[in-house]
Amino acid sequence: MLLHGAQGAIFGSLFQRQRLGAAPLGDITPSQTSRLVESGRGAELSRDYWGAYLAVLHDTGQDELVIVREAAGAHPIYYGRLGKSMAVFSHAEDFLALADEAQPDFEFLSAFCAQSRLVTPRTAIKDVRELMAGEELCLGRAPGAVAKCVVWAPIANARSFTSEEFDAAAGGLRETVFAVARSWSQTSSEIVHRLSGGLDSSIVLGALKRATTGELLAVNAFPADVAEGDERRYARAAADASDTRLIEVAMSPAHISYERLLDAYFSAKPSRAAMSFTDPTMGRAIAAEMNSPLVTSGQGGDQVFHRLRTPLIAADAWCDGCDLAELQRIMVDTARLARRPIWDVFGAVLKYGLLRQPLASGPFGSRARGCEPDAIKTLLNEHAWARVRAAASPARAMRIAHIMDLQYYHQPNGLNAQFATHPILASQPIIEFCLRVPPYVMTWGGRERALARAAFQDVIPGEVLARTGKGDTTRYHVAALARQLPFMREMLIGGELERAEIIDGVELREALSRDVMSEGSRSGFLSSALLAEIWLRRFYALQRRFVEPGHRPEPPDGSSASSEAPQA
Repeated sequence: MLLHGAQGAIFGSLFQRQRLGAAPLGDITPSQTSRLVESGRGAELSRDYWGAYLAVLHDTGQDELVIVREAAGAHPIYYGRLGKSMAVFSHAEDFLALADEAQPDFEFLSAFCAQSRLVTPRTAIKDVRELMAGEELCLGRAPGAVAKCVVWAPIANARSFTSEEFDAAAGGLRETVFAVARSWSQTSSEIVHRLSGGLDSSIVLGALKRATTGELLAVNAFPADVAEGDERRYARAAADASDTRLIEVAMSPAHISYERLLDAYFSAKPSRAAMSFTDPTMGRAIAAEMNSPLVTSGQGGDQVFHRLRTPLIAADAWCDGCDLAELQRIMVDTARLARRPIWDVFGAVLKYGLLRQPLASGPFGSRARGCEPDAIKTLLNEHAWARVRAAASPARAMRIAHIMDLQYYHQPNGLNAQFATHPILASQPIIEFCLRVPPYVMTWGGRERALARAAFQDVIPGEVLARTGKGDTTRYHVAALARQLPFMREMLIGGELERAEIIDGVELREALSRDVMSEGSRSGFLSSALLAEIWLRRFYALQRRFVEPGHRPEPPDGSSASSEAPQA
C-alpha cells in the first residue's frame, strides 16, 4: 500500500482497530496518512491499526525515515551499516552483496546451538540487528542519526477481569477471536487450515467456518507408522463439527532430506523454521487442492491462551492482592493444574510472590558450547520487552516470554515461501485481550486453557474439548534424525563450527552416535548445530561469490567512505 504524498508504504495486511472484523484496508486517506506520519508514527500505527504488516514511513517535515514492525513480529526486518550508510533489509543475500567486511557473530551462533529459539535482536551477522516485534527504527539524514524505540509492548500486570468475571472474559475472548477470523478470511477466497486435532487449531477452524464465505479446506498431517502421534480421530471430529472437508496427508521420515537446507531461504540468522524445507509433502498436498490460498493454523494458541502448568500462577494471585479465601482456591487449582503438591505451590507463592525473587532466564535445551548461561541471559536482556518482563508478576513474566516467541511463526520457511500464511491467534487484538486476563483466570478451576475451553465449548466437539495433551511425535523425529545421520556427520565433523571451537569435537562425535542421539538434549543440540553449520557454510559461500570480479553490485549512492550523509 503506497501512502499519499510519497510518505512511505505499508507491506502486508493492515486492518483498522475501530472496525474489528472488517476487511483489510486498501488505502489510507491523505489526512489519515499525514496524522499517522507527523504525530505518533509507529505508536499511532500500533494503536489505530493491526495486522501482519511492516511499515516504512517518510516524515517529510523532519526528513526522517521510520520503519515499524507490528506487535506479533510479522515480516522479519534487519539493519546494519554499510560504511556511512545504513542498510535496512529483509533478505540477507542483498546485504552480503554490498557488505565488504561482514563477519559471522560467533557469540550468537554459540548461543543458538544451546537454545535455538533464542529471541534477541542479535543476528548471526556481526553488528547486524533484527528490528524486534513492536519496535520502530528512525533514520535521520545527519551522520549517526539512528534511533530505536518501542511502540508496542505487553503491559506488565494488566488485570481487566477478576475470577468472578470469568464468563465475561470468556465472552470477550470469543468475540475477539471471531472478529479476527472474519478479518483474515477476507484476505483470500481460498483458505487452507492446518488442523492438528488439538484445541487451538479446532478453535480457529470453528471461527473461520463462521467467518468465511469462500472455500475452506482442512488438512491434517499425521506421522505414518507412529500411532502415538496420529491425531486424525480428533481432526475428523473437529472437521465434522464445522462441516469442513478434510484431507489427510501421511508424513514419513523417508520424505525428509536435510540436504534441502542447503538451498533454503537464507536469513540473517539460522532458524528452526527452515526445517520445514526438508519435507515438501504438506506443500505439495495444498498446491494440489488450491492455487493461492491463505494457509492458517492454530499456532500461537499455547502462547496467548496460557498453556502453562506452573505453580507461579498462584504467586500472581498473591501479587494481585487476592483475598485469602480466593488465594486458597487458586492455590488448590494451581496444584491440580501443575500436578504438584500443594506445598510446592505454597513455596512458589512465598518465594516469587511474597519475597519477589527474580525468575531464572532459562530453561535451555542444553548447556551452551562455548557460551555460558550469563552470555545467553545478556542476549535475552537485549530484547526490547526485557524490562517489561522483569517488572511483571512471575506467571505473567513467563507469558510475556511466550508472546516474544510468536515471531518465530512468521519466519520464512518451506510452506510460507509458497503460500500466504498467517497464524490467526498470533494477531495483535487477541494478544492484547489475553494479556488483560490474569493467568489464574485463564486457568480457573485448575483446567489448562480453561478460559478458551469455556469460550468455545459450543464450537468444538466434546472429545477435543476434553483433551489436555498433544500427540507424541518423539519416535517420528528420532527416526528422521537417524536417517539423516550420514549427512549430519558429513556436515558437522570437522566443519566450520568445530574449527571455530563453538562445539566440542569429542562431544559432537559422541552425540552423532545412534545409541545416544535420541536423547532429548542431544537431538535438540544436533539439530541446532546442523542449522548453524549450514548457515555458516552458506555465509562464506556467498561472500566468496560476491567478491569475485563482476559479481558485486554497485553500492547505493552515498555509501562510499567520502559520503557525508547516511543513506538508507
